[in-house]
Amino acid sequence: PGDGPGDGPGDEPDPVAPGRLDFFAASHRVAYGSRPVVVGTLLDRSGAPLPDRRLSLLIHTDEGWRAVARVRTDAAGQGRAKTLPVNGLARYRWRTPGGVHSAPWRLRVQAVIRAEVDSSGALVLLTTGAAPGDTVEIWTRLGGERTRVATAPVAPGGTVRVTLPRVRRDRA
Repeated sequence: PGDGPGDGPGDEPDPVAPGRLDFFAASHRVAYGSRPVVVGTLLDRSGAPLPDRRLSLLIHTDEGWRAVARVRTDAAGQGRAKTLPVNGLARYRWRTPGGVHSAPWRLRVQAVIRAEVDSSGALVLLTTGAAPGDTVEIWTRLGGERTRVATAPVAPGGTVRVTLPRVRRDRA
C-alpha cells in the first residue's frame, strides 16, 4: 500500500527504474510562516537524471505521510515545490509513484526575538516562532568571558519576562 499519489492500481511499471531520489533545501532553519522551495532530484541506477517523471512532496503528520504537492521532473531530473507554511518542526520527503523516496528533511522555525524594557525595568522578549516551554538564554561578556546571566521559559503567547541582575561598574 502506497502513501503518495499515484500509488494505486493501474500505475504503469517504470521502464527505467529510479535508483535514487535526493532531497535538497537551502536550509533546515526557516522563518516562521515561510514556504521554502525544496528540490527533489531523481536519478537512475547509473546516476543519470530522469526527466518528465512524477514526484510527490510529502509531509509527515500524526496520521503518516501525506502529499502536499505534485510535480514533474525537468531535464536535470529535478522537481521543485513550495512547502506548506512552516510554524514549528516539519518533516518532508519526496516520493515517486513506484515507491522510491528520499530521506526525510527536517525544517525548523528560526525563532525571532524582539527585546523591550517594561516600566518596571524588566526585560520583556517577544518571540515569533518559539513554542511555549522553549528556553531562552541571555548571555553577555564579563571580564572577557562569555557568561549566562538569565534563563527563562517562553510563556503561552510567545513572551519571556526576565529580570536581569544589575551590574555595578567601578569608576576610576
